[in-house]
Amino acid sequence: MDIDSGSVIVVFEESGSTDYPTIDYGVRNETFTFTLHIRVLHRRDFTELTFSRDRLKALYVIARHILESKAFRPKVVDGSNNTEGSADLIKLTSRSEANDRNKRLLGYKLSVELKRFAVC
Repeated sequence: MDIDSGSVIVVFEESGSTDYPTIDYGVRNETFTFTLHIRVLHRRDFTELTFSRDRLKALYVIARHILESKAFRPKVVDGSNNTEGSADLIKLTSRSEANDRNKRLLGYKLSVELKRFAVC
């Protein structure tokens, strides 16, 4: 996606780990960490100077609402409503500023943790 069009959210996986809570290696717990980058291009040609900040805040509130409302037992479904994957818990662990003033980008960097328990 071209950032010149306005706003973009980029999601990528940082790491994944597996823990075996019992002697039997047939059961495992999995933890994945993701990073969400929310970016908004700050354009000076808007009539309102706070448009970029307001847009960034709105995108953060939307992302946080989605993560918090789907925190327990989230599912990934395809276009036909078939479940492709599931987890037990997803949570937002941190948020930090990720501004790039040289490129006129405002942004937040969100860290998200996803857990799957007792995967056989």
